[in-house]
Amino acid sequence: MTGVITDHGIIKAPYVINAAGVYADDIAKMAGDQFYTIHGRKGTIAIMDKAKVPSYPRLVSQLTPEYHKGKNVESKGGGMHPTPHMNLLLGPSATEVPDKEDNSTTKKDLDYTMTCNQDPNVTSADVIRILRG
Repeated sequence: MTGVITDHGIIKAPYVINAAGVYADDIAKMAGDQFYTIHGRKGTIAIMDKAKVPSYPRLVSQLTPEYHKGKNVESKGGGMHPTPHMNLLLGPSATEVPDKEDNSTTKKDLDYTMTCNQDPNVTSADVIRILRG
């Protein structure tokens, strides 16, 4: 590859970087590279009401291996984190999805984020926002 064709003509370059994110495999195919695929994941996080003060003096940023037993094996994390505005954030989940446009939230994803909660005083009733992507 020696460049790319754009709406503004050909741009020659000694190197071309494929930074297409979840679509990188599609762009690579256009250049003749069919040797890898992107397996997209979607994650769900729950933001809790700021009025819900955690019981712990410090929030848990990573869960112990014992706590993760039986959890979603596709997930690379999950825990309790403070947001910059000091709300409690739970999650994320990480579910592999074949549809690159799928950013829906399922009950299973939200249930997973709630299992990241290690504070008995925080419940699903304290959720003020669900984010996914």
